[in-house]
Amino acid sequence: MSISNLKVLPIYCTFESILTPPKVMKRKLFCTIPQKLIQQPLLFTLVNRFKVVPNIRGASVTEAIAILSLELEGDDANVEEAVAYLKEEGVQVEVLEDGHERTV
Repeated sequence: MSISNLKVLPIYCTFESILTPPKVMKRKLFCTIPQKLIQQPLLFTLVNRFKVVPNIRGASVTEAIAILSLELEGDDANVEEAVAYLKEEGVQVEVLEDGHERTV
């Protein structure tokens, strides 16, 4: 194959996408999950729908309630959407400030 046979394909991107990497954040949460949601694949949904990485820092699960200390990592907007999703589903979410930890 000679160089003259190669095709040049245009690459479409913006300078902003090259120069500005996505903002990655970590958000610490304390979640109380009611009984009706314990069997739901909430973390699976966070990973697949919102492209965030959950890190379970601590948990206590009974048949009646689940308490979860969770850290979400990902693009700033995706983490915010993931937190909103949990709240919409009925999870009580407390966003922890940096440096504050709650034990489960």
